Amino acid sequence: MTSISIPGNWQAADVEAMEGDFDDNMLQFLGSFEEVLPDGIETAQTTKKGKKEKKKQKKPFEEKATEQLSDPAEIKSVEERRLAKKQKRKEQMAANRKQKKERLAKRKQKESEAKLVEPIEEKVKKSGETKKRKGEKSEESGKSKKSKKETDISAWKQFFFLPNEILQAVEQMGFVSCAELTKLSKFLFSFSEPTPIQSAVLPVAVRDHQDVLGAAETGSGKTLAFGIPIVARLLESSAENDEEEEFKGPRALVIAPTRELVIQIMRHITALIAPTSLKATSIVGGLAQVKQDRVISQQRPDIVVATPGRLWAMMQEAEEGDYLAEWKNLKCLVVDETDRMVEEGYFAELTHILNRVHEESDKEKLQTLVFSATLTFAKAQDVAEEEKKKAKELSSQQKIQRLIKLTGLRENKHKVIDLTRQMGTAGCLVEARINCGNLLEKDTALVYLLTRYQGRTIVFVNSVDAARRLYSILKAINSDPMILHAKMIQKQRLRNLEKFSESSNAVLIATDVAARGLDIQGIDHVIHYQVPKKVEIYIHRSGRTARASHRGLTVVLVDPPSRQFYMKLCKGLNRMQDLDIFPIDFEPLMIAIKKRVRLASEIDSLGFRCKKIKMSESWFEKAAREADLDYDETRNREMGGLNLEVDSMIKKSRQLQAELRSELSVALPRSDGSDSMRTKYITPEIVSRLRSVGDNAIDVLNQKIEETKEWKRKSRKAAQADEMNTVKKSLKNSQKNKDRLAEKKRKERMVKKSDTAAENN
Repeated sequence: MTSISIPGNWQAADVEAMEGDFDDNMLQFLGSFEEVLPDGIETAQTTKKGKKEKKKQKKPFEEKATEQLSDPAEIKSVEERRLAKKQKRKEQMAANRKQKKERLAKRKQKESEAKLVEPIEEKVKKSGETKKRKGEKSEESGKSKKSKKETDISAWKQFFFLPNEILQAVEQMGFVSCAELTKLSKFLFSFSEPTPIQSAVLPVAVRDHQDVLGAAETGSGKTLAFGIPIVARLLESSAENDEEEEFKGPRALVIAPTRELVIQIMRHITALIAPTSLKATSIVGGLAQVKQDRVISQQRPDIVVATPGRLWAMMQEAEEGDYLAEWKNLKCLVVDETDRMVEEGYFAELTHILNRVHEESDKEKLQTLVFSATLTFAKAQDVAEEEKKKAKELSSQQKIQRLIKLTGLRENKHKVIDLTRQMGTAGCLVEARINCGNLLEKDTALVYLLTRYQGRTIVFVNSVDAARRLYSILKAINSDPMILHAKMIQKQRLRNLEKFSESSNAVLIATDVAARGLDIQGIDHVIHYQVPKKVEIYIHRSGRTARASHRGLTVVLVDPPSRQFYMKLCKGLNRMQDLDIFPIDFEPLMIAIKKRVRLASEIDSLGFRCKKIKMSESWFEKAAREADLDYDETRNREMGGLNLEVDSMIKKSRQLQAELRSELSVALPRSDGSDSMRTKYITPEIVSRLRSVGDNAIDVLNQKIEETKEWKRKSRKAAQADEMNTVKKSLKNSQKNKDRLAEKKRKERMVKKSDTAAENN
């Protein structure tokens, strides 16, 4: 150790010298340090330094080192050690950089996972309190972990007949994000209290073991209303029968119409059976049937959640002794979304499944639970063509009786629970319409709603072609929508749903495959781009928002071709008057959007026509090649004309694309009018000139409705005042006429009196 002492208030420090030599490259980092000396030392040191420079000039460090080493072998060994140290240091630095990247990647991964589990927090307004914010987040995450263990489920204890395993599962589900249950959302959903449909169903289904035909509005918790009775019944039967049979088939079967609904039901049931030893699996189309059959035969689950098409196909191929060939142990049967299941396309497969189940199972011990959000709107499809008109005119009670017979509910041991409103839609749902004169106005109104009001929005259409057309138009104007329809593969459908649920400002263009049972929390708006042709479809579409007592908006775009369906819709919903008109409160934005939508629509139509011509050409060429035929001159001229037409359309499309790019380069006008003001400083006068506009579509609609009511009230008051003034004026005129006539008669009498007096004289 070498001791270095510095005069003044500085303390002595021990410095350990490093072995080996140093060069300029190793000491380059010293150039960034600033020399700091105590007071009174600077002049002395500078004088000493000057004297030393005068006496003797210092030699470079490398020259001094080489002078001390006279042997060439020693010089070579020193250089090798120096190079080895350089290489070692480079490797160490590279390893440090690699470790830093790995730490950053792990930190990002933990943050992304924490976003899925942590509850949604309000944004912090003060940007300078970063350390405090981190401490608050850690405390809140600790509280959320404790809340999962200490969730208050006292409201569930009224159901004393529920097994402890179910209460434990409900306690674990007490305050979890729907991302854990459905993998579709980050919004909180409370299971601390039972919903009305759950309170009504559980005593009947679990305690009394009765069949249930239940109906409640969308988003009311119907999944747990039949999921809890299933688990309770299986736990009860397991306690009664300790011995398990060698070839045991399903003990509970849940049938749902769509793949997405099956996956959602599967999430809830998986959470319910977590504290138990029960197993559950799903059977859906779009995936490999062989793999599903192998998984089922290996796992042999207690609960099967399936779509009717794939389930019936696997039941037909099942041999004697297979898992799906044994139905004698079935204890619970659930048919979800009954009204959709009895429609064409599902009814035949569902009938086959129900017949097979009822034939092989014990009907007296089989408990059947049937649920729907539009129970009274269901139309049976097992009637003949000549009876369809009569079936449409059946009352609600007759429709319920027909469904009871169809699903095989026990006659003397069932109960109907209908909690739906007379209007069919949820109580928190706000409904409105926009009248459109043509297709361009409809497209413009749609883009206006998506641009003006931020939020998670589902746009429903009636066909796959309409969905693809809207998708291309929105893509052309730099929007980023997701699409969902029946012709997509299952993985792509699930991927789009996950992307849609992860973003707070996303657009999903969907057909009616997303209309039923899809539980994505936090959907702000539902837009019916095409008016649904059935009332129950409208109810299920609109039910994607306004779930769990949250507000939601649904808007119907009505054009002349769909006017008749809109009138039929209002009549079916028992509406005495039309829906409120949604306001277009910023006309400059509407005009700017209309130009973009017109160009994008023309580009899409040109592309579709070109594709159609090319497809017809390829078909004709293929047919001619297979028949070994040559083209004649007429066909060559036709093909030449078609090629010219395609070239002209491509040229026009490029021109339109250039116009659209120039249009997109200009920013859209802001709704508050701040983009039209040019000022260097913000003053109170400028702030007062800004338009006060709302960003929430429901608040804007309610404000417009209140303004309309106020305007109508003032108009009625003014009309009444005008009417009173008119009456007063007419009364005054009539009084004047009466006075005039009386004066005239008085004058006539005076004249007569004077005349008679003159005659007497």
